[in-house]
Amino acid sequence: MIVRIQDRAQIESLGYCFFTVVLMVVFIQTFALWKWLTAALGNTGAMLVPFVTAVVLFGSVLLMRLRKKASLEFHWVCLLAAAVLAGIALYLPDSQFPAKRIHVAEFMLLAFVIRRGFCRWTSGMSLIVMTASTGIVLGAHDELLQGLHPDRYFSHRDIVVDGLSAIAGALAGHGLRLYDSVPRREETWIAPPWWALAVVAAALIIFLYPLPEFRQEPLPWWILTPLFVATFLWYFLDKTRRVIGDPASVIVWLVFATALYPILTHMTPAVFQ
Repeated sequence: MIVRIQDRAQIESLGYCFFTVVLMVVFIQTFALWKWLTAALGNTGAMLVPFVTAVVLFGSVLLMRLRKKASLEFHWVCLLAAAVLAGIALYLPDSQFPAKRIHVAEFMLLAFVIRRGFCRWTSGMSLIVMTASTGIVLGAHDELLQGLHPDRYFSHRDIVVDGLSAIAGALAGHGLRLYDSVPRREETWIAPPWWALAVVAAALIIFLYPLPEFRQEPLPWWILTPLFVATFLWYFLDKTRRVIGDPASVIVWLVFATALYPILTHMTPAVFQ
């Protein structure tokens, strides 16, 4: 039984995270739809759709939980914090592109899926952090992919929006106690040391920060330096044995995977913008 649950935890972690990547790619491909919607409804109408979508998403999950009579068990502080962060994220996008606000609902949804993937490993604050961190890294991938899309562009502001939305989704998932009834794996999960996650986070930020300076040209190789340094520190200084599907490993591998984008600008006709 122990082996079966552990294997299931690994499979679900990888499976649900892969599903979030697929969803993210699908979301990127809806650009034409939102462009048409903006033309059909105007900026004001297109601005309202993301608000309504976010409210419907959150409201639907809340109603499902209320039908299970779980309201007294909600973490209302987390729900309030999630609502505030979602509101900030809805306010931040460029007003000239109102449809970008749909990222709030998208990344809250991704956070719910990620939480399901990690819920057999850990719970509480640790699960919030792992879920939010994964969502933030996916937000970076989302913008990097858009930077290679001929009709899109890379934006630091949008990464912030995606990140806030992922944090809001992680808090909302905890506040609603989503998947709390899913059995945990028998073996206790060892969270990574916070300094290790901080090193990886710093490497990602240093990697992303200068990218707008290199639009319309291959990304320079030297920007990979922080990722290589973080790789060394993570694998040689963090002595914890981590199996495939471990939430910490998933996050770190997603960060290291950002190194593919500079390579693509050198090996393919793709132009970063």
